[in-house]
Amino acid sequence: ALGRPDDVLATAVRGRLHTTTLLSATLLDCAIRGEALPQLAGWLADPTDSAADALLAVGATSGAGLLAGARLALASIEDHTTSRRVA
Repeated sequence: ALGRPDDVLATAVRGRLHTTTLLSATLLDCAIRGEALPQLAGWLADPTDSAADALLAVGATSGAGLLAGARLALASIEDHTTSRRVA
């Protein structure tokens, strides 16, 4: 969804797909291929309040879960990138 494929991460995720539900595994497989819900892709491209509101409107709690997960993933990527520069 960020447009930055990561073969190491994709391989690691593929190796663990059997540990989750079929729906989650399918969604993870889609993410590995760069596919994302339009509202998530919109927020990733332009993380404004209106884009967050559009994502939060998805399902009863699915959008909130996606937003929380995306924020954590981005923070993790940023932390990892920052620690590489310092080291």
